[in-house]
Amino acid sequence: RLAEAGAVGAFGPDAVVLGAAGSRDESSQAETRALASTLERVLGVPVSAGFASAASPTVADAITGFRERGHRRVAVATHLLAPGFFADRIAAAGADVTSPPLGANPEIVDLIVRLYLENSTDLIR
Repeated sequence: RLAEAGAVGAFGPDAVVLGAAGSRDESSQAETRALASTLERVLGVPVSAGFASAASPTVADAITGFRERGHRRVAVATHLLAPGFFADRIAAAGADVTSPPLGANPEIVDLIVRLYLENSTDLIR
């Protein structure tokens, strides 16, 4: 979704915030941070988790932190399934580029169907 938002090539970011809804649950926060680390390895630029609510840093604070460390083009990879309150909050956080929510992306749909089929097969047995 970052590429679709224009964060590629000469317009690619030199830092990315993985923008998630947020949770007070420590394991949920840890999963988001782990995903940010994976995304960092894939993209080859620094990636930090940022949260729209209930956890720190906020997406805006993560963006500010990157800018304070000299990053000039900061993108947000929105880690939400649908538009709405949290997506609007993430989009308003001040990044140069913000991807849209994951939405009905065919890869997400395929994953959901595959997981459903795997779990329903286990239930039938």
